[in-house]
Amino acid sequence: MDSSSFEMCRVKKLVFFYIVLQCALSCSQKISDTKVNEPIKKDIFLIDDAGFENGVVGPITQKNSVWEVQRIGSSTFDFVITRMEDSNAFAGKRYCSLLLPENADPSKFDHVTIGQRKKLQPYVIYEARINVKWNNPGNGNETAIVSFWAQHQPDKTFAGKDVWLKNSDWTIISFRFMAVKSDMPVFIYFSLLPHQKPKATEILIDEFHCEKIEDLPIPDSNSKEIIKDGDFENQNIGSIVSLPWNLIYSNNNMNVSVSGDTQNKQITMNMPANTDNYTAIKLMQSVSLQKGVLYHVKASLKWNNFSENQTQGIVNLGIYHPESNTWWGPIDYILKNGEWNIATFTHGAPFDGQFQLYVQVFGWGNFGKPMNVTFDNFSLKSSK
Repeated sequence: MDSSSFEMCRVKKLVFFYIVLQCALSCSQKISDTKVNEPIKKDIFLIDDAGFENGVVGPITQKNSVWEVQRIGSSTFDFVITRMEDSNAFAGKRYCSLLLPENADPSKFDHVTIGQRKKLQPYVIYEARINVKWNNPGNGNETAIVSFWAQHQPDKTFAGKDVWLKNSDWTIISFRFMAVKSDMPVFIYFSLLPHQKPKATEILIDEFHCEKIEDLPIPDSNSKEIIKDGDFENQNIGSIVSLPWNLIYSNNNMNVSVSGDTQNKQITMNMPANTDNYTAIKLMQSVSLQKGVLYHVKASLKWNNFSENQTQGIVNLGIYHPESNTWWGPIDYILKNGEWNIATFTHGAPFDGQFQLYVQVFGWGNFGKPMNVTFDNFSLKSSK
């Protein structure tokens, strides 16, 4: 597997100011956190050595443990993922420490990852859960950026979230998801991510779990279109976007407009150069989804200001569940050319209720590049 593509995708990173506003709540109010204090049932827990109690104290490698560890990005930075034994453990005697040094290069998205690969089944709801702690909050950054995701290996889509830690308290991060194919290999992983101005950062993790929550019947479904005005034909050229679509700005320097002509209307987003981590513009539509149903999503997008000296641009694309603060989909869709790209993915809804189909152009992950992107032909249909 190209491990750099799995993390570059996703970066989530969504990180949108939506997260900035909600990250303080993201681990306390979640639907997916309701089982945290229940007794562990060994027959439904899928992660081996979840409490890091087994194996040799010291550096964790794939040769001396059941864990897969990765250093992603440049080859010039040191990384340390270590099994520790002292009073800092959340539970038991041991835990894991992840260290990202100050010389990590954010432009190369240097980061460290630990996780395990499991084969999962469709029409089952799973919950991933982990306890995390920022161990050096006085390092000069206001936050530490961490990432907890399940990557569906065949189609490179994700479920999970990025979280900005603001203090040294132990924090529970969790999310629910479904596999979308039989015997689907899924990489369940935790990452420590870089800031634009990196500082040496240490994160402690403990009780890393993935639990089988509920078996579901295969639902009756049809292919009725759920998205309204997916081709933007009800919008007015040159005007701001109107219902059923919604726009969320975090900075007025970014803009979005209805473009094209009367026969083919589109939405274009523009993000200027040197946009910071927390600045984004998001186009979304609320949709009502049914638990246990698989949904096929499709959208067209074009990077208008692509040039040969810019290797890639990132657009966030996916489905978001506000109540659990969870994302699913490609998340960070990587553009590598100036042609029309058709993005597709399948989403299994782990809850009944309101979700948001969204696209977003975001400062985080584009590292100061200007981005001008056009969108068209959104579709969301149920599918077996």
